[in-house]
Amino acid sequence: MFEPCRNIGDWMRDFPGRWWVAGGWAVDLHIGEETRHHHNVDIALIEPEDSSFFRDWSPLGTSPSGSLRVLAPTGEEVNVWLQEQEKERFRFSAAVHYDLSSMHLRSENGLPYLNPEIVLLYKAFSDTEKNEADFKLLYPHLNEHQKEWLKQGLMHHRPQHHWLIRLLY
Repeated sequence: MFEPCRNIGDWMRDFPGRWWVAGGWAVDLHIGEETRHHHNVDIALIEPEDSSFFRDWSPLGTSPSGSLRVLAPTGEEVNVWLQEQEKERFRFSAAVHYDLSSMHLRSENGLPYLNPEIVLLYKAFSDTEKNEADFKLLYPHLNEHQKEWLKQGLMHHRPQHHWLIRLLY
């Protein structure tokens, strides 16, 4: 289970910065089971000062949503999301941020992944069936703090989003 994520974890072992599994795989890691087929692995990272780690990456271009698509040496297609860092905070926007020390969790097998509320905020910008399914899967697993952070993020960036109805009531 989670073989593509474990492969990416092995590949990223020597990465000199912070990185996390993101997207649909982060949903599955949080729930603890593979819930659907994934075409790729999304990772979020804060670019380190020394970028020599990236020399061996095989670029495939960019995705429609703006991530860098690369082919990992392990054969997986990876979408890489570069994150903004503001001091010790992850910055989604000027109004929405998260302390770096608490923006991720670890799976049972030790893989770092983005908190589910952060993943859902990104997913809220693309109204797809899989993103809707991910919200429905994750919602029962969110604690009150996570729901509140997601609600605030949606109110700032997607104030008409239908997930707010569930988060507000």
